[in-house]
Amino acid sequence: MLNAVTCFHCTACFTLQQLSRVNAEVRSREDIIKEKQQFLDSENDSNQEQEKKISLAERMAANLRLQYQDVEKQRDQFQSEVSQCKH
Repeated sequence: MLNAVTCFHCTACFTLQQLSRVNAEVRSREDIIKEKQQFLDSENDSNQEQEKKISLAERMAANLRLQYQDVEKQRDQFQSEVSQCKH
């Protein structure tokens, strides 16, 4: 009978040790997950800022293309006028 009580006591201690190790591992993994989530959030914020900058650059490029087309059209008109004056 003494052996049964001793075994139960040892088993309970062993189980508490296992539980303690498992809890420590869970806390460790939760900390890693929290760090990775913070990194992900930071990267998402950075991506949004980059997307805003890209969008602005694309709009500016579109405006420059339109301005270039207007200038080219004016240049062609002037060239045509100069051509007509030479004849």
